[in-house]
Amino acid sequence: MSLVTLQLGQCGNQVGTSLFNVVADEINRQNGVLAEDFQEVFFRPVSDRHSGQGAQQHARAVLVDMEQKAVAAALRPARGASWGYAPCSSLTQQSGSGNNWARGYCEYGPKHTPDVIDLVRREVEAADYLGGILTLQSAAGGTGSGFGAAVMEGLRDELPSTLFLNHTVWPFDSGEVIVQSYNTLLTLQHLTASCDAIILAENSALHRTCQRMLNIARPSLPDLNGVIAHDLASVLLPAKVRGGRRLSLLSGLLVALGGHPAYKLASLQSVPQLPASSVDFTSFAWPGLLKRLRQMLITGAFMEEGLDWSATPSPHQQHTWQRPHNKALSALLTLRGSGASTADTHSFTDPALFPSWQAEPLTVTSTSVPFARCEMSASLLSCNQACAQPAARMQTRATSMLAARAYVHQYEAFGLGLSDLQEAVCSATEVVGRYAMLG
Repeated sequence: MSLVTLQLGQCGNQVGTSLFNVVADEINRQNGVLAEDFQEVFFRPVSDRHSGQGAQQHARAVLVDMEQKAVAAALRPARGASWGYAPCSSLTQQSGSGNNWARGYCEYGPKHTPDVIDLVRREVEAADYLGGILTLQSAAGGTGSGFGAAVMEGLRDELPSTLFLNHTVWPFDSGEVIVQSYNTLLTLQHLTASCDAIILAENSALHRTCQRMLNIARPSLPDLNGVIAHDLASVLLPAKVRGGRRLSLLSGLLVALGGHPAYKLASLQSVPQLPASSVDFTSFAWPGLLKRLRQMLITGAFMEEGLDWSATPSPHQQHTWQRPHNKALSALLTLRGSGASTADTHSFTDPALFPSWQAEPLTVTSTSVPFARCEMSASLLSCNQACAQPAARMQTRATSMLAARAYVHQYEAFGLGLSDLQEAVCSATEVVGRYAMLG
């Protein structure tokens, strides 16, 4: 089984490179403990040693950006790396989208989507069995978000039975791009129609994690991408469903998320969160790790520090965004390390954590193989109410901007009108409303 990764825009290419580095490091660290067939999930042997530039294997990935800088950096092999990207696995142009979603979607989409589909098809045909496609992108810009949305629609039409898991990086609330509220809601609207599940990662949460948990005073983009890659690898690396077989990618993962067409947003939380230099001096115990992870689910927090321990779930509570007592539609709990198969996860079966109508909301997987040099670690991938909070905040800003018709002309210049922006706002309102109903 193989997983093809599609890296869209600067953010998607940087996150993808970090993810493959983490996966390759884990495979090398385990020295054969991770099955060889799993290595083939992410990598394939280099057919031409000269084209590999020293790499022993190529990532099953397609790299796309309308500018060359990010892709060129990714294609440049790191010294001593055991893997690399195939030289013919990328598509670049000379000019970006200028953070204009409409330009990426309406101009570059029709022009270059067929070429991207051809590259993806080549990777799919190189796989003995395709487990699905993982797409990586941002939501705020023009290429990764706008052109990425067009590519996803084209791939959905071309590969209708293929499973698509999307990872989207959500912008800082303080603003990276002046029109990011429009861009993010347009991205969300189109991805919910073309993907089977969307994992949202907020830049603000990643930044706080780097500062407070990893002791990085001034986090850089590689630092934030490292957190994303760590969390993604924690659920993508092999683990067995308790009492069953190894969790299959991507079907088993998506089934664990509930597979409900109205609830596609998911979040990813993990413990412990600590600097690599502190791992050797840290003691691990399952009760403490799982207690913190459960409270992170209840409060919708993405960081272990500063948890509200007074928050307790209630079967009939009224959910509010200001003080969320978070409910999840479904969750995948993954335990890695010593004693993972026997760790007590009973606290995650509390009916108050899930809607009353959800019959089997929790899936638990485990493996004795440690992760990231930690004796014990756990991650929680869940479809929960906190996922909709960023969309709720962005919807409020976009509504205010639309009332003043702010920057609408920039989208109209590429064929996207006021009604399209209003439709994206309405779509976000519906998403937020559906998640609020889980409470």
